[in-house]
Amino acid sequence: MMMMMRSIGFILVLALAGATLSPALSKKCSLIGQWRNDLGSEMDVMAVSSTGNFFGTYLTSVSSTDKPISVSPLHGSQQMGDQEQPTFGFTVAWSFSVDNPLAPRCPNVSGGP
Repeated sequence: MMMMMRSIGFILVLALAGATLSPALSKKCSLIGQWRNDLGSEMDVMAVSSTGNFFGTYLTSVSSTDKPISVSPLHGSQQMGDQEQPTFGFTVAWSFSVDNPLAPRCPNVSGGP
C-alpha cells in the first residue's frame, strides 16, 4: 500500500510538472518586436499581416567605414499555419550614404523599369 501511494504521488508530481510546462511550450513564435544578433545588429519587426507578410527596420552594427550607419527598411514573409516554430525570410533594402561609391546601383538600361 505504501509503495502504491509513493507511485501515485510521483505520477501526480509528473502530471503537475507537465501541466505547468505545457502553456509555455504551446506559445506560438511571434516575430513582432526587437531582435539582436550575435554581432549586435538589430531588427525591429513592426507588424505581421494575416497572410504572413511583415515589415520593419534593420540596423547593422557591421561597417567598413567611419560614416554613420543608416537604418534600412526590411520586408519579409512568415510561414502561416499551426506550426509552433514557423519559418520566415526577409530582405533588407540597404540605406547607404549618398557618397558611397561602392553602394549597389541598378544600371540605367534604356527600356528597363
